[in-house]
Amino acid sequence: MNNKYHPANWNVGTKISAFSFALVGIIIAALILTITVTTASLLEERATRNLENELHGVANTVEVFNRTVSSEAVSFGRIFGGNFSGAFESDPSAPVVIGGKPVPSLKHNGKVLNLDFSA
Repeated sequence: MNNKYHPANWNVGTKISAFSFALVGIIIAALILTITVTTASLLEERATRNLENELHGVANTVEVFNRTVSSEAVSFGRIFGGNFSGAFESDPSAPVVIGGKPVPSLKHNGKVLNLDFSA
């Protein structure tokens, strides 16, 4: 059986054309693979950098908020303390449960101020 499509039956020009077509296809496939891998790694690095920048931004925001709230707590503590004469003392031996957690009691002239909203 003589098959005219079998590569052994091709003339030299057809063989060179087929070989060139296959070689160009392999080269293009290799280039596409290289570009895909390179682009994927670049995008991953960019995404990582963007995520790090976002996390630093969030951390800075939380730090600023913490400093602001801490400063306000100190200011409010001074205002609150200005309404009382005498000294305050903390008594960890007699804790008061607030929000389900034991907290040392804050005393002024022997009176516990925790959960006392009369002031």
